[in-house]
Amino acid sequence: MFRGKHVVEQQTKDGGLYERIKDLGLSLDDITKHVEKQTTSLNGVMSSSKSLNESLGNFETLFTQYPTPFPLSDFLQRSCAWLGCVDEITVKLQSKFTSQVALPTREGVRTQLSNAKGSKNRMLKHATSTDKINAASAGGGAGGGSAPSSPNASTFKPISETNSSLESLAVQILCAYWEAYFDYFHEGCKLLLRVKVQVDEYKKQSSDLANVAKMRTKKIKIFGTSLAELAQREAPKSVPQFLDDMLKFLEKWADDTEGIFRISGSKVQIDSMKESMDNGVVPDFNPRNMDANTVSSLFKLYLRSLPDPVIPLNMYYTFL
Repeated sequence: MFRGKHVVEQQTKDGGLYERIKDLGLSLDDITKHVEKQTTSLNGVMSSSKSLNESLGNFETLFTQYPTPFPLSDFLQRSCAWLGCVDEITVKLQSKFTSQVALPTREGVRTQLSNAKGSKNRMLKHATSTDKINAASAGGGAGGGSAPSSPNASTFKPISETNSSLESLAVQILCAYWEAYFDYFHEGCKLLLRVKVQVDEYKKQSSDLANVAKMRTKKIKIFGTSLAELAQREAPKSVPQFLDDMLKFLEKWADDTEGIFRISGSKVQIDSMKESMDNGVVPDFNPRNMDANTVSSLFKLYLRSLPDPVIPLNMYYTFL
C-alpha cells in the first residue's frame, strides 16, 4: 500500500509539472509569434525608407539644372547614403530576431515538449505496470510475484530537466532579443554620431548663407555704416563690391588726373550717387558717366562717414 501511494504521489507531482511545461511552451510560442510580427513590421520601415530615398534622389536632380549657394545637392546625396546605412542596420536586426530568437525558440519548445511527452508516457507505463503487480500480489499472496521497486527521482528526472530546459531557454531568448536591440542601437548611435557632425556643419553653412541673403535683401545704408557690417553683408568677399569698383576705377582712369584727391568733383553727381547707394543701387563706375574727381570725392565722403576711422584710434600711433 505504501508503494502504491508513493506512485500516485509521483504521478500527481509529475503530471502537474507536465502541465506547467505545456503552459511554458505555449507562452514561448506566443512570444515567438510577436517577435516574428515585429520582424515583419520592420519591412514596412525599410519600405518607407526606400521610398524616402527615391524622393530625396529625385529632389537632388533638380539642383543639377538650377544651382544654389546652399549645400543641398551634397546634403541630399549624403542623406541617401545614410538611409542606406540605416536599412543595413535594420536588416541585421531582422536577421538576429529570426536566427537568434524566433527559430531557436520554436525548435527548443518543440524538442522539450516532445521530451516531456515521452517522459509522461514512460511514467504512465511504469504506473500501469506497478498497479498490475500490486494487484497480483494482493490476490496471490507472497508468491504472487516480486514487489516492484518504487519510482525514484531518476525515474522522473527527464520531466524536471525539461522544465529547467524551457526556463533556461526563456532566459536565453530574452537575452538574445535585447542583445539584438543593443547591437542595433549601438551601430545606430555610431552612425548618428558621424551624421551629427555633418548635419551641424550643414546647419552652420545654411544659417550663414541665409543671414547673408537676408542682409542683402535688407536695406542698409552704405554711408555711415561700418566696414565690418558691410563686409558681413557681402560675405565671403573681403572688400565690399562698391569699394572694389571705385578703387579699380581710380586705379585705371585717375593716373593723369590733376589733384585727384584735392580737387572736388560734381557735388550734384556726388549727392545723387550717395543717395542711390544708400538705397541699394550701386552706380556703374564708367568714365563715360563720371570723371575721376567725382569718384575720388565720393570715396573721400564715404571714408569721412565711417563710424570708426579706417585706422582704429587704438592703433593710430602704431602706424605713425
